[in-house]
Amino acid sequence: NKQQFVDSLINKHLLLEEAKKRHLENSANVRKLLEKAKDEIIMQELIGIEISDKIKVTNDDIEKYYQSNKEKYMDPAKIRVSHILVDSEVVAEKVRADLKQGADFAAEAKEYSLDLPTKDKGGDTGYFAKGTLLPEFEEACDRLAVGETSGVVKTGLGYHIIKVIDKKPTEPRPTEEVKSEIENELFVEKQVNLYDDLIKKLKEGKDIKVNSVVLENLSSK
Repeated sequence: NKQQFVDSLINKHLLLEEAKKRHLENSANVRKLLEKAKDEIIMQELIGIEISDKIKVTNDDIEKYYQSNKEKYMDPAKIRVSHILVDSEVVAEKVRADLKQGADFAAEAKEYSLDLPTKDKGGDTGYFAKGTLLPEFEEACDRLAVGETSGVVKTGLGYHIIKVIDKKPTEPRPTEEVKSEIENELFVEKQVNLYDDLIKKLKEGKDIKVNSVVLENLSSK
């Protein structure tokens, strides 16, 4: 997109040149907008000085928050399986019989499975979290122990033979993995608290009145 970028830059300079030629910076509308922008900029500068610049989130803060809120950072239980998918119950029963006779699961997957992404990997699906696959498939996996092979399992995709390779329980994610997440959360929390404190301090000794009649009559438009 280099050319698009260059064209955009040229257009911007042409428009600015024409606007200045017409002395639009002196128009009432532009002066009004500039004044509004100036107000916003100096308010943000104050917030930066009194709030953002004062916030420090330490490693101790992060670790303390993590230990107190581990339930927020849990990896779901996962299962890793291999499966063989066929489109006929007869073929599924034949594969099951072969496996009972000692046939190699990976070899059977390569020969019979219709699941192209997994067949050349011996039917290995990798790890998946509960709720991400077909319910009938997951229910069959839940009933199997590690190393066990299922009977024929019918789903909307066809007929499966499933072998459970591994199961991982629900466990907390490592601190390093969630560190930036927690840091952002703590920064926002401290930001809100400092902002509230600043507003409270600025209100001290001020006589602030709100015209409730005008407020009530404000149009929702």
